[in-house]
Amino acid sequence: MCCKFDKELLYTFDDKTIQPLEKIFVEEHIKYCTDCQKDLKLITLINQNIKDELINIKFPDKLSTISQLVTENCIFEMEKTTIKSKIHNVIKTYSGINKAIKGSSVVYKHNPYNNFINNKIESTFNFIKKPIKHMVKNKLAEIGILKKLKLG
Repeated sequence: MCCKFDKELLYTFDDKTIQPLEKIFVEEHIKYCTDCQKDLKLITLINQNIKDELINIKFPDKLSTISQLVTENCIFEMEKTTIKSKIHNVIKTYSGINKAIKGSSVVYKHNPYNNFINNKIESTFNFIKKPIKHMVKNKLAEIGILKKLKLG
């Protein structure tokens, strides 16, 4: 049997960004649902493997600063616009981030010497998409777009 439970809650539960009421709901659900227990174990394992692998990867200090500034600038600009523009900008931003992730993964895919590294990097890029989507969703909720869309 396939559980219809919102798997996004399992991700937020694992990374401890879940709301207190939702946490109680998830804890009660996973007591009885073996599908979600397995999914949560897999999510936890994937997150731990990514953390273990990322420890060994060194990124230039400026890359982090530039990424943060670009993200903050996009969010700042989004907050100044109309709802329609905000929705358009969020979609464009997420699409741009997705393209950047795919584009940067091309460099790593052409490493003929180590398939293990290629597979780990590919899975990391695929996994990074979920937190970005989660961040965009939270930011939209924070600036009130989702509430306005539900009312409209």
